[in-house]
Amino acid sequence: MKILLVDDEPEILTIVSKWLSRNGHQVLTASNPQKVLQFIEANDFDVVLLDLIMPGSTGIHLISRIHELKPRQSIIVMSVIEDTRVAVLAAQEGIDGYLTKPIDFGRLDDLLRKIA
Repeated sequence: MKILLVDDEPEILTIVSKWLSRNGHQVLTASNPQKVLQFIEANDFDVVLLDLIMPGSTGIHLISRIHELKPRQSIIVMSVIEDTRVAVLAAQEGIDGYLTKPIDFGRLDDLLRKIA
């Protein structure tokens, strides 16, 4: 599976991308919204794993932009925010899953199940 992992925290990018790669997935990483849109335009991904809070863009806005470029793109969001309003807004934009951070190994297993 080809995955675009998006997070502004280098530790998250490293841990999650290594975990996904070890489990047989091809992973590209992006740490800012501009890079995400460049990758989306140039590649086809099975799933985008997207942090909802990043400098320069809200995750909700980025979900909308991704779906403008690739309407059927599967997106799973990750966030430290447990606010149900944010989850509802993300769901209204057409996400395929929600994962609460911080990411630990139990949640990584959860992530593998969500993208399968």
